[in-house]
Amino acid sequence: MPCPDSWHTIQSQYIYMKLSHFFSIISVCCIIPQTICAQETYELSGKKLKDYTIVYSTDADIEEGATPALNLRDKLKKATNITIPIEKSGAKKKNIICISKSDTISTFNYAIDVRSGNIRIDGGCGWAMNQAIDILVDKLAEDKQLSAMHLNGTIEGKILFPRPDGVNLRIFDDNVWDYHQDTIPPKWQEAGLDCRDSVRSPKFAQLIRAYMPDVICLQEYSSHMDSVLYPMLKKYGYKRASNGKEESWPHTPIFYDKAQWKPLRINYRLYGHGPDTWCNNGSKSFTSAVLKNKATGKIVGVVSTHLWFRGDKSHPGSTYARASQVALIMAEVEVIKAKFNCPVFVCGDMNSTEDTLPMQLFINSGYKPCYKIATQYSDKALGHHTCFAHTVGSRNNNGKDREAGSIDHCFIHNEQNTEVKVFDCIRPYFSVFLTDHYPNLIDVELK
Repeated sequence: MPCPDSWHTIQSQYIYMKLSHFFSIISVCCIIPQTICAQETYELSGKKLKDYTIVYSTDADIEEGATPALNLRDKLKKATNITIPIEKSGAKKKNIICISKSDTISTFNYAIDVRSGNIRIDGGCGWAMNQAIDILVDKLAEDKQLSAMHLNGTIEGKILFPRPDGVNLRIFDDNVWDYHQDTIPPKWQEAGLDCRDSVRSPKFAQLIRAYMPDVICLQEYSSHMDSVLYPMLKKYGYKRASNGKEESWPHTPIFYDKAQWKPLRINYRLYGHGPDTWCNNGSKSFTSAVLKNKATGKIVGVVSTHLWFRGDKSHPGSTYARASQVALIMAEVEVIKAKFNCPVFVCGDMNSTEDTLPMQLFINSGYKPCYKIATQYSDKALGHHTCFAHTVGSRNNNGKDREAGSIDHCFIHNEQNTEVKVFDCIRPYFSVFLTDHYPNLIDVELK
């Protein structure tokens, strides 16, 4: 018989084994519910989420059809760990989540309808559709058996695209198309569309609000559009830069966020009058502004310009006319650099591709295209497309990329202590009907 001490040792080992077995059983019992929890059932309108199919219209632009469909699938997968299929419209299925754009909903509005086993996400544009998708996915994550839901909303007036870390300067640049007539062109009437300033200006305002830039550079900006658009921009805190000495209406204005920036110098230069002096209707000019950030003291120069637009065949000497206008800009930049020694951005519709004499003057003088030096993201897509009074807006272009075919340019000069982080070409489908130029966005860190 073992001695008492040995017996206590054996007994302790036995008890330990029993307890270990007991706790092992408890652990298994605890693991099983966790596994079950990981496979929770999600339902929409009384139907299992896994039995649904996402359906989108093949007639829609990709930004309002296939892209939001993929976005919905991916966000549902992330939130529920369930992947549901996507099909094009025309498939006869039950339990569908339909992504669509109806003719009755305005550009920035959306609607969500959850009932009777069919779900509908309706949006006036891709941005609105994606907002509705976020709401639906969040609601399903909160209520795993979402039985019914009907919601109308809007993205109008909302900031949608926050800045990357480190960005303390955001510039928005766009030619807004000077169509200031109070009638709708016949081609647009046939398409059921309206290109008047009263219709386009609110959409430009939301384009700007969505990104909330520090500085806005516009071209082809008429006094007619100003009467509609400027009050909207004022509501968001912008002020049009002016020295009060412009001898004509400035078609190339600069706006700045007056809460954040203080103007140190503003200049405006009209290139001339009439076709013989390379300035049609007083629209070819530049505006320059030197701005100081009120919080950081950082200083930046910005130039918005529109160069002469005719070709050499119809107007011999046009290339040299644009080159002379570039020389005037470069002289202005030298004045800014000498007085403030700050980085200077030159943006606008220059009616010249990168390989031509006017743009080579910039490049050979040390000006750098922002899309070529962006450190985090650069969109190299062509910046213009079809949209005229006689032709309804479409995504049609010459098929070239930015380097080969763009006539919209954003340069930086004297870029010391400056990092261009992002260059983006903003291309939501609704913008196709606003002008033939997609807006450009530059995110910068002034160090």
